[in-house]
Amino acid sequence: MANWFVSSWSSLKRGADRFLFTEDYKFSLQETPWAAKATSVSPHVTNFIAVIGSLAAGALLKDGSWSWGILVGIVIAISIFLEYQRDARSARVSNEKGRLQQQAVKDLVLTLIDTTQGTSDALSIEEKRPRQESLASARRAILSTVQQSIGPENGVRVNFFEVTCLDPPTLEASGHGHVGRDNHRSTRVFTLADETLQLALGRNQGRFVEDTHLAEIDSSLPYQTFATMPVSSEKYLYGILTVDSPVAGDINEFEAKHLLNLYASQFALTFMSDLKNAMRLPIGRGADRTLDQ
Repeated sequence: MANWFVSSWSSLKRGADRFLFTEDYKFSLQETPWAAKATSVSPHVTNFIAVIGSLAAGALLKDGSWSWGILVGIVIAISIFLEYQRDARSARVSNEKGRLQQQAVKDLVLTLIDTTQGTSDALSIEEKRPRQESLASARRAILSTVQQSIGPENGVRVNFFEVTCLDPPTLEASGHGHVGRDNHRSTRVFTLADETLQLALGRNQGRFVEDTHLAEIDSSLPYQTFATMPVSSEKYLYGILTVDSPVAGDINEFEAKHLLNLYASQFALTFMSDLKNAMRLPIGRGADRTLDQ
C-alpha cells in the first residue's frame, strides 16, 4: 500500500510539473530554484489567470467593488510579468544550450584531432617494434577517449574484443584493451551464437540496447545499457569495441551509433600497418546465413 501511494504521488507530481511549468525549467542557469519555477510557468497557466482575472475584474468593477477589482488587476499584472520573464528566460536557456553544444563540438573536434595525429605518428614509424609500441599507445588513447566521450563521467566501461580464433570465429576481450569502472575487463567470449558477432561479421554493423530489462536480455549482466561496434575495414573484421554502463539510458543513440562508429574506424587504422600479422576475419563469413535462420 505504501509503495502504491509513493508511486501514485510521484506520478501525480510529474504530471503537475508538466502542466504547470515549461520543459526548460529544470535547465541549470545561475538562478535560485524558486526563480527558475517562477519564470517557467506554463503559458496555459498565465493565459488562464489573465482570462479569468479579466472576467472577474469586469464583474467586480461593474458592481462597484473597486478594492477587489484592483486586487484582481494586480494578479493579472503579475501573470503578464511572469509571461514576459518566461520569454526572457527561454531566450537565455536557448543561448546557453547553443553555447554548450558549440563547446561540446569543439571539444570533440580537438579530441579527434589528437587521436588522429597520434595514430598517424605511429603509422609513420618504419621500424616494426617501435611502430607496434606506438600503435599500442594509440589504441589505449582511443579507448580512453571513448570512455571519456560516451556516457557519463563515471560508470562507463570500454572493452576491445580481439580475434583469438579464426575457425570457429571467436573474439575475447583484450588484456590491454579495456578502460572504465572497477573490474572493467570483460570475461565474455563472442562466438557466432551471439547476435553481436553475427551483425559484425554478416553486415559490418554494431548493436545498441538502451535498456536490457526492456529488451528482455539476461538480467544477470553487470550492465543495463550497452553498445557495440565492429573495428573493421570494408572486407575484414579486426575486433569489436563495446561500451556499457550499469544504468539504463546512460548511453544515447547518437553516441552508440555515430560517435562509437567514428572511434572504431580510427581504431581500425591501427591495424593497417601490419596486415600480415593482424588476426582478422573476412566480413560475411557465414554470419549472414546464421542471421537468416
